[in-house]
Amino acid sequence: MRVDFRRPGTGTSLLPPRTRSWPCPWSFASTNKTALGLADTFAVAPVCEMIGRGVPTFLVPKAGDALAGHPAWDRSLVLLDEIPHVTLLRGATSSGLPGWRRVVDALPG
Repeated sequence: MRVDFRRPGTGTSLLPPRTRSWPCPWSFASTNKTALGLADTFAVAPVCEMIGRGVPTFLVPKAGDALAGHPAWDRSLVLLDEIPHVTLLRGATSSGLPGWRRVVDALPG
């Protein structure tokens, strides 16, 4: 778990090597930022880094009904779905969460 930002200019990550990343639930804003690579928050930056490094990433996107109706939502989900090492775990509706059993069962190992 990261508790401090990397020190500017050091080039040294404070994170241990990861074998997978599991952001859950991942909000409307975080999903859209991740799809665009906008690593401007403490939560989104390490997820973008993991995707950039090819680390298997299991995202559980969640948006309310009104935000799930925004055109950016579907575009972001399509973009993330095209990344080979990113798995999107979604519920029965575009705004819903899958059951926890389905999320846990989808994780390797």
